[in-house]
Amino acid sequence: MDIQTKLLQDYTNNQYPLNMRRIAERLHMLGQIGMTKNGGSNRVAHSLEDEKGRFLIKEWMEQIDLEFFTDEQGNQFGIWHGENPELPVFMMGSHTDTVPNGGHFDGALGVIIGLEVIHFLQQHHIQPRRSLVISNFSDEEGVLSGEGLTGSNYFLAAAEQGKHMIALPKDYFEVHIEQGKVLEHHNLAVGIVESIVALTNLQVTFKGKADHAGTTPMFLRKDPILAASEWILKVNHLTRSFDQHAVATAGRTLIVPNATNVIPEEVQVFIDIRLAQTERLKQLVVILQKTAQEIAKTHQIEIEMNNPVITNGAQMNANLCNQLHAICEDLNIPVMNLLSGAAHDALVLAQKIQATMLFIRSQDGISHHPDEWSNLDDIEYAFTIALHFVRKQIV
Repeated sequence: MDIQTKLLQDYTNNQYPLNMRRIAERLHMLGQIGMTKNGGSNRVAHSLEDEKGRFLIKEWMEQIDLEFFTDEQGNQFGIWHGENPELPVFMMGSHTDTVPNGGHFDGALGVIIGLEVIHFLQQHHIQPRRSLVISNFSDEEGVLSGEGLTGSNYFLAAAEQGKHMIALPKDYFEVHIEQGKVLEHHNLAVGIVESIVALTNLQVTFKGKADHAGTTPMFLRKDPILAASEWILKVNHLTRSFDQHAVATAGRTLIVPNATNVIPEEVQVFIDIRLAQTERLKQLVVILQKTAQEIAKTHQIEIEMNNPVITNGAQMNANLCNQLHAICEDLNIPVMNLLSGAAHDALVLAQKIQATMLFIRSQDGISHHPDEWSNLDDIEYAFTIALHFVRKQIV
């Protein structure tokens, strides 16, 4: 059964309350925009599909009488004005852009839950003391820009300088699918994020000498792919031994000239490296760079390395995390602390304001794939926690 059919069944299933059926319906409606031939989601930032999805978010914001804004970067904001405009703004949100042929829950679920929280509170005649803003940040995934988190970075810089239509909030809350297997392993519906990892991309080019594959004896070769392969194995070993929470992935290689009968001239290796502590990540990068240089020297080939840009990790605000824990305890919902191995808009905002995240279990840990799925029972737990948490912040 495809994801969209499952969502249709959920929002027509009367065992769920109306608000949960509405969440399922909206996931289904948004998922119809940019649907791929194998059931995935393709709303790459600034594409026509992305714009159509944002128009739908705008409609939903206006249906619950939020004051709507969009900025020059394409970020969307819906404001539920509080009674006291002098109080600092509370923000809740995520993103609706996707990777090509991605899933239907990543980012979008957080925006939709935020809208439903406000809808529920309005229906119960709750009037906020301070304003609540639902944000839909643009280009979180960075498919075309190559960077990601573009919208939240723009917002933070502009708001800090007082040059944004939305004042810099005091707090930010993001609900997101886990995109991993930890919650499923512990049989838990939700988890509270303690910190988000620092990350970087290390690019190393091993330069040898292109030669004929049949006429060049093995002992006379300067084959860069041998050095690159040896280094990739070392990256795995050194990362595992450096820190149990460190991860490094050789996700991309480029071989020149990339012909079966030619000894390569050069091999470029791109390593994604992530670790909770920024300084520890920097130390690991230095170790991997030195190892690459030593291997190149042994193979008598040249080497080039980029100067990797480190994206700092972020600790979530302890007070807000403790409040989430207290709410889970009051509601008798089992929960655990988590480290986020993926970057989120909360990573950016946490650099300057109080931020926290709530993760929802991902089936089989699958994400950025058409089979991405979180069941509605788990989403209901997250919605209930978010509802109590948000009400505590704004009433």
